[in-house]
Amino acid sequence: MRPQLQLIDSASYAREVLPLTAPLWAAGRDLDTYVRHTLELASSGYGRRHYSTIGLYDGNVLSASCKRYERELRVGERTLKAVGIGAVFTPPEMRGRGYASAMLATLMDREHAAGLDALFLFSDIEPAFYETLGFLAFPSRVFSLRADDLPHARMTIKQATPEDLAGVRRSFARHERMRPWSFKRTPLFWEWLYLRTRHGSEHPNGDALTFVLREGSRVDAYVTGVRSPAHDSFIVDELGLRDER
Repeated sequence: MRPQLQLIDSASYAREVLPLTAPLWAAGRDLDTYVRHTLELASSGYGRRHYSTIGLYDGNVLSASCKRYERELRVGERTLKAVGIGAVFTPPEMRGRGYASAMLATLMDREHAAGLDALFLFSDIEPAFYETLGFLAFPSRVFSLRADDLPHARMTIKQATPEDLAGVRRSFARHERMRPWSFKRTPLFWEWLYLRTRHGSEHPNGDALTFVLREGSRVDAYVTGVRSPAHDSFIVDELGLRDER
């Protein structure tokens, strides 16, 4: 009997997979916290509608697993249906048998047959492996600026509060429209993003922070990133301006 692709409910995923992936992706959290955060994401509005966990079963044995995220991709005036793949994992005792390749190939065929426009994933582990399955690698770039090279004029900024988030979203939406392509952020996805930030899973070596520059009650600019004392730096993940002034 050929291995079969199946959905894994959240409780089973937490029980069967998370204890194995914690050393890789718990990001400094203990197992109980890692499990609790993963279940919170699964039960969020976005998680209930657009997120699932999938496994390849050889008989009754879970041989490989991954996460599936539904997104919309805007390219010019077109909106494409896209699916993100994450947390591709094969248990140590099942490795070397092609299970991860079979899982991904089966999932790609299934999504294509269902009318999906694109699949995407991020990996810093053996990206060449995914290229053999048909994925195209995009470059990842890091830019560094010395604080001494920046303008010396100071601005009054503050850490964002929940009241600032609507302004942050408007700034993001304005710049999103200027890009040739981008992933759309629905209200449910913003909720998911904030939840991940509160969990601290994105940056294991520091707390993610969002700062805003305000003019009265209006958010004129924002920046999201993390302080990294080990590098004496602030690592910027995202920034946005209300306009070009």
